[in-house]
Amino acid sequence: YSRQPNAWELNIQNYNGGSWNNYGELKTYVLQYQSSMSNQGLSISTSLLPGGNIAVFFVQGGKSIAVDLIAQDGGTLIAAGAGNIALNSGANFLSKVGITVKSDLAGVYFGSKYAVQSTGTKVIPVSGKGALIIR
Repeated sequence: YSRQPNAWELNIQNYNGGSWNNYGELKTYVLQYQSSMSNQGLSISTSLLPGGNIAVFFVQGGKSIAVDLIAQDGGTLIAAGAGNIALNSGANFLSKVGITVKSDLAGVYFGSKYAVQSTGTKVIPVSGKGALIIR
């Protein structure tokens, strides 16, 4: 893709739930992931936060629909949405770094493309058997 991957793309769970047998399969899953994100009109925006954590924003139709936190401890994903990110990182960290988001934004979890989509939940198949669950 002639660019450095963003912090979210480095998580192996995006690619068939983190399971592949060889480089060729991994490459296929990376292509599937990128294609799925594009087809869904979903893009990723990241912001470095105080303390080295990274806020990951999921944008669709020009609007943030979900936000998560990648912790500095080696990539821990805290998929709890904007309200809990603010609680976990300091009540006003968003304003300190010039980011404004609604506190009711969803979080994103890794799951299976066969997950049941309930009210208020989006299941976005990304590659192989893997999916992003937005709720």
